[in-house]
Amino acid sequence: MLGCGRVADAGTLKLEWVPPGPVAGAFVESRAPIAAIAGPVGSGKTTASLMKIVKAAQRQRPSPRDGVRRWKHLTIRDTFTDLQRTIFPSWFELFPKDFGEWVGGPPAKHVLRFADKFGPIELQHDFMGLGDDRIENLLRGYQGSSFYANEADLLEYGAIDFMFSRMGRFPGAIDGGCAWRGGWMDFNMPEQDHWLYTLLVEGIIPDTEPEQVAEGFQFFVQPGGMDAKAENRHNLPRDYYERMTGTMPDWRARRLVHNQWGYSRDGKPVYPEFRDGVHVSPVALEPARGLPVGIGMDAGGTPAAAFGQFMPSGQFRVLDEIVTGPGTGPKAFSDLLMAKISARFRGHDIFGWADPSAAMGPGNDGTDSNWLETVRIRSKIAFRPAPTNSPGMRQEALRTPLSRMVEGEPGFLLDPRCRSLRKAFNSGYHYRRIQLHGASGRFDTKPAKNQWSHVIEALEYLGLGGPGGLAVVMGRPERAGPVQVVDAYDMYGDAA
Repeated sequence: MLGCGRVADAGTLKLEWVPPGPVAGAFVESRAPIAAIAGPVGSGKTTASLMKIVKAAQRQRPSPRDGVRRWKHLTIRDTFTDLQRTIFPSWFELFPKDFGEWVGGPPAKHVLRFADKFGPIELQHDFMGLGDDRIENLLRGYQGSSFYANEADLLEYGAIDFMFSRMGRFPGAIDGGCAWRGGWMDFNMPEQDHWLYTLLVEGIIPDTEPEQVAEGFQFFVQPGGMDAKAENRHNLPRDYYERMTGTMPDWRARRLVHNQWGYSRDGKPVYPEFRDGVHVSPVALEPARGLPVGIGMDAGGTPAAAFGQFMPSGQFRVLDEIVTGPGTGPKAFSDLLMAKISARFRGHDIFGWADPSAAMGPGNDGTDSNWLETVRIRSKIAFRPAPTNSPGMRQEALRTPLSRMVEGEPGFLLDPRCRSLRKAFNSGYHYRRIQLHGASGRFDTKPAKNQWSHVIEALEYLGLGGPGGLAVVMGRPERAGPVQVVDAYDMYGDAA
């Protein structure tokens, strides 16, 4: 909570604000060079972003000439009209127009002078809309301290990058310089192919070749609106999200209510049970000592592999992946397997399950051996054909751990370095929409074959080889340890 501040020239200002939840609170306190927060509509992220401006100004060092802490902040959006419609009302609830000096613009400017217990503050808040202008033209010569990109998904990454380059230039050396420079952004989850996913999930600067690792970003994800831990619910109507989901299609509710990365309206995810914020480990996973490592393998023209362990508790941990390009043969693929095992899984017993079709007929390497036999001989891994190739059973082998809790943890946990599997789960692996007599609400019954299908099918084969997968095939209850099976609504606070 921000306490009371005495205004230097206009009475007393009270800033009593309680974060709408722990995620928003941590976002406000973050001092990362660029922080980002994603949440459902109504989650309080806009007000949190505005309060972060005050927090930044309070942290500025006093000027050596007069003791005033000076801060110059820029809030930007795609258009100035949208700023007037969305940001202005929220800002005026905190700082009325008649408090300080207001210039309506465009661009608009609000200069505030007040004090907290550490002394006087002078805060200049500039408001700009990008419109049809280029960010370079809009900010030519601009010298600021911090920036806030509202609804950042409506901007290009270049705008974020350029704004950051203009910060830290105010105040000047005569006033002690800028103690910290940076910015932040908020947004509703866009679709998975958006640059924000590349930047914040994959950790790669968009449109760089070769790929450049993004540094200095911190990503805060609020719970979904119908989650038991949803933020800012106390400020919303009781049935706010329930009514919303009843009036919008699933693809939109996924983004705006459940706060999940969206999928194209041309496809529906095969695994709606997957929750990125639940099933992706916040830290890299290392193989547990003393436990074997399993490999699932999808053969064919674009082979792939997934590596994981079945924990004594019943949790299924996915540790690594191999993704190849078209035309990769069994010998080259075997070499990739051996290199991965040597780098990450040396000293572990290894077992493998493969696409049953890989054991049929001669391979495509010019020999009489089938694909699976070639990999077995070259890699010295005793791969076995998976017990079934049924898509339904393969998917059930993953749905089971995805839909349960194990000793207080999710039954399925994915290493964040498995970029292709993560993207596949989020919607890359999907059912394609089909047109039927002019209707467009139907989807194919088989998942689409694409760049994401190979690696996730490899994981399905590994899942079939685990205790849960074998139980699915045998049609008997799973016996994998002390497992608590819960309904998806209980687990996530919303319908799966």
